[in-house]
Amino acid sequence: MSRTCKKPNKQLSRSVRLRKYESAYETCLKTLDNKKDKHKKPSEESKDKKVKEKEKDSKKKVKEKEKDSKKKVKEKEKISKSKDRKRPLNDYQKFVREESKKSKYQGMSSSERMLLISKVWKTKKLK
Repeated sequence: MSRTCKKPNKQLSRSVRLRKYESAYETCLKTLDNKKDKHKKPSEESKDKKVKEKEKDSKKKVKEKEKDSKKKVKEKEKISKSKDRKRPLNDYQKFVREESKKSKYQGMSSSERMLLISKVWKTKKLK
């Protein structure tokens, strides 16, 4: 007696079956996708592109608005911080401001000018 059909001793597990037929499944999916693309009308393709472009544009606009609002908030914080942290000038700073306006310090480099002003301050302070 000859057998034309072999019966497997064990049934294949699900993972083995998936691996065995994976390539056939992928090629089937590719052919289905190609058929869909061929049957698609050109007007539908352009509509899809337009819709995608509009979505991208709207997303960009939203991102730009968010950036602008963040910038405004940061600018407001900077302004408020700078106003809050301003301290009154101390006596030395006031003296330097007044002395540096004098004509005898004109044309000097800043380091020379500050050295002379500090010497004048020390003599004035000792008096």
